Amino acid sequence: MFLEELLKFLTNYTFAVQFVVVAFSIAFILSPPAREGKSLAIFFGKTVVLFIAELLVNTVFILLAKIFPGLNGIGFFISHLLVLSVYCIFFCKFGLYFRIPLKTQGFCTGRSFG
Repeated sequence: MFLEELLKFLTNYTFAVQFVVVAFSIAFILSPPAREGKSLAIFFGKTVVLFIAELLVNTVFILLAKIFPGLNGIGFFISHLLVLSVYCIFFCKFGLYFRIPLKTQGFCTGRSFG
């Protein structure tokens, strides 16, 4: 029964669109693509990987919320922050001193719309 509910929740249209928009905006703001085919393909790949990573991390937090009820309802925020931090560490095209404010600003502005 729980697995059915989880799959129904994860395949919800609005849930998927929200993750696609978040993945696209993270990739576009932190490592904008150049206007050439190879760069656009890499950008699209990063967006797909970010979408899958956010979905997997959020699924883990949904499953952990069954064991630890204190995590109930905050899994999306934590998964978004984790994926954003890891992406910022490895793929951000800006210097170290710009990464932390960009990550914080991206997290805060993304949360005000979601």
